[in-house]
Amino acid sequence: GRGILAAVDPWLALTWFGAHLLAAAQVVYWLSQFFAAQRARLKHHLKQEQDKTERLLNSIFPARVAAQVKHSLVDESTVPVVAEYYREASVLFADMVGFTALTGRLSARELVSLLNTIFSQFDRLAEKHGLEKIKTVGDCYIVAAGLPHARPDHACALAELALEIQAFVKNYRLTEHKVSFRIGIHTGPVVAGVIGQKKISYDLWGDTVNIASRMASSAPGGGIQITSQTHSWLTQDYICVPRGKVF
Repeated sequence: GRGILAAVDPWLALTWFGAHLLAAAQVVYWLSQFFAAQRARLKHHLKQEQDKTERLLNSIFPARVAAQVKHSLVDESTVPVVAEYYREASVLFADMVGFTALTGRLSARELVSLLNTIFSQFDRLAEKHGLEKIKTVGDCYIVAAGLPHARPDHACALAELALEIQAFVKNYRLTEHKVSFRIGIHTGPVVAGVIGQKKISYDLWGDTVNIASRMASSAPGGGIQITSQTHSWLTQDYICVPRGKVF
């Protein structure tokens, strides 16, 4: 055994050892590169998912409320109680005229496509005026002004939206089916907040909401009906015709 070891060229042994050491180093390097790339891809994917979640929350809630809900989701805690009182705000309801009859004439796909097209345009108009869409309930579209951030022109902003909705609907037609909306607006105190633990939503409560809904339901087809409280907040740029007591 000593003779064999003695016969090995020390430079050959050193070269052999160095080659194996270099190969091992290359393996370690490529493994580190692989895991670094995997980690980068994972971080990128996680960032994409976080961005999607943030966009979804911002599409459902006002930005300030969305931040609170997002924080609770990260902490895996329950959704926080978010409730605020607004002394002066305006609420608009827009109800489609003859919706029940329309459901009997259109297929499910046509009906949903119709509502999606119309309400998507309402969304764009509301966003243009910096208004807060609350929700849609069936054929009813609900939007508010003066919350979550106070603004002195809340009534005027909804009046502008109502007029633009009226103009859009007047020129919109789905094949032979003509649509129109009754619009109601009321101004007063409102409570707004987040409700629920599953399918959570941002909603409004109070007489102001109820009266705005009744203004819409009692409005003439294709017309815009406002209360005296809303009228008192409007500038002289708007022409209003008194209707007297309607309910």
